[in-house]
Amino acid sequence: VTVMLVNLTQVAARTVGVQGGAYAEHEFEQAEVEGTTELIDDSSFTVRLAPGCGTTLRIKMQRYANQPTLAFPWNR
Repeated sequence: VTVMLVNLTQVAARTVGVQGGAYAEHEFEQAEVEGTTELIDDSSFTVRLAPGCGTTLRIKMQRYANQPTLAFPWNR
């Protein structure tokens, strides 16, 4: 999947949480950002965006790999 994230705030950096599905049922394997590949192996991850900046993420994932959960990513 390809995702574009943009921080519209010109004065503050932002941290964005990305989760695999509404109930974390998908498992992220890796993400490519500007030619650099990062291994993830989790159902969620965070991205920090500088003020006024954006990026495109190309994410590899395994669909329906996890038991669905209602728990928030920061509580897992």
